[in-house]
Amino acid sequence: MTEKEIWDKAYKRIFELYGNVPDLRIVSRFYSEKHAFMQYEVGKYFYNLANLRREAEEAGERLIVKAPVASCFVAYLLGTTGENPLPAHYYCPKCKTVEWMDGKCVFDLRDHTCACGETMKADGFDIPFETYLPYAKKLKTVDTVPENYQQLFDSILSHFQRSLLDTAIVCKRLEKATGICMDSIDLNDLEVKHRFLTGDFEYLVGSGGEKAIKQMITLAQPLMYHDLLKLIGLAHGTCTWRHNAEQLLSDGICSLADIPATRDEVFMTIRDAMQDCDFHDMGFAFDVANKARRGYYREHGMENYTNSTLQMLGLDSWFGSYIRVTHYMSTKALAVLELKYSIILNWYQVYYPREYQQIIADYNI
Repeated sequence: MTEKEIWDKAYKRIFELYGNVPDLRIVSRFYSEKHAFMQYEVGKYFYNLANLRREAEEAGERLIVKAPVASCFVAYLLGTTGENPLPAHYYCPKCKTVEWMDGKCVFDLRDHTCACGETMKADGFDIPFETYLPYAKKLKTVDTVPENYQQLFDSILSHFQRSLLDTAIVCKRLEKATGICMDSIDLNDLEVKHRFLTGDFEYLVGSGGEKAIKQMITLAQPLMYHDLLKLIGLAHGTCTWRHNAEQLLSDGICSLADIPATRDEVFMTIRDAMQDCDFHDMGFAFDVANKARRGYYREHGMENYTNSTLQMLGLDSWFGSYIRVTHYMSTKALAVLELKYSIILNWYQVYYPREYQQIIADYNI
């Protein structure tokens, strides 16, 4: 398929999901990505990965595509990733009504009934596509995606999340041992959620270890999965938590909800402040987020213009101080994937402990 045909295919998927007159917010997100990415041929890349993922699943395997891909709505529409980067929302499969739940995580959304009487579906993690731009610009210089499933294994680690490969294998074995498909698991199961928010969980995928996260939970006192996502993001960064966000929380300077835990959230914080000032060119927000994520300000200091602009936008002084000392900031998409599969693994541990213990012992994930 040509690049144009692939984008047209993704566009048609919007109407299948959201009806003949989809919410303008959804269509606008699609066109923003098309404008930003089409020149880099990300459509072909996502389309080929989606085919490989489907072939793998037909062959009885589960593959988890690299986390940054989950920031792209077009990747979700093509089936490359199962994570929807739109803000959290409910949508009705019958009448196609959409209800936005800004500031929430889909894992926190309980069952909800539409006005038409149908049970609504919950989706969305609120991940901006702009932070995928550095990856998109590199696509034409990387090795091409394998043409078929058999060739996949020669380059699998180039396209799929290294830290989650064993997790996918464990999930597949748990599905077989229990007869419960992971896709059918309630990701807002109250027992599992209580264990996570109190630090009483069995296992957390990635993130530097359960002990560190449990210590963070003790201080931050998360109330929702939305809060836990932030802690996972902070745990993946360098100089984001220790002597930084940790100190801000301890001193009561701000709340966990205020702290941008990932490069994506730095971008969104500045973006929202700019829009409040009726300024809609996001170049400045992207530049600051990109420099914060690679430790530019820590190494070279923050320019006077940047510092004064952040203040002009109404951002508190602690925000500038926070990003000035970060050495590396991870992606929100990685935190989403790790939390999702952590919830799944702990669900099996709670309800099928014998099968869980037998299988988890064979893997160092």
